[in-house]
Amino acid sequence: GARSAVDRNKQIYTYATGTLTPQRLRSTLDFLSTHAEFKPGLIEIEGWPDFRTLSIEEMRALRALAIEYHSELWLTAHTSHKDFVNKEGVPDYIARLGELVSVLVTLEPQADHVKLKFVKTHRVPPPVDAHLEFDPKTLLVRWR
Repeated sequence: GARSAVDRNKQIYTYATGTLTPQRLRSTLDFLSTHAEFKPGLIEIEGWPDFRTLSIEEMRALRALAIEYHSELWLTAHTSHKDFVNKEGVPDYIARLGELVSVLVTLEPQADHVKLKFVKTHRVPPPVDAHLEFDPKTLLVRWR
């Protein structure tokens, strides 16, 4: 099925903390493209970058890589309840990236689930009636 197709077509790379840069990611993607004929449709990066210190130039470089490789680029930001947030619940250090971020989803912890809220979507207003939640027990996303 779909899961086995993903497993057969994925590449996983691990970098020591503090060593991943947009240039190093480019080098890895260039190597995969040239020597393994592998061009990812999705690039998912966990634990990097630190959005508090990420420069606009680095974010532009990451976005340019995704566009060049015709890939989706998924990044996660770990936030704190102490962060100053705007009316959408987005910390200022992420909101400052503006148009460099195409889709933005916030996770709002509840008693028995995590509510997913679309703050920004590709060139259209985010849906206000998307009642999606993540169940940490089953690891499934469900419509509620």
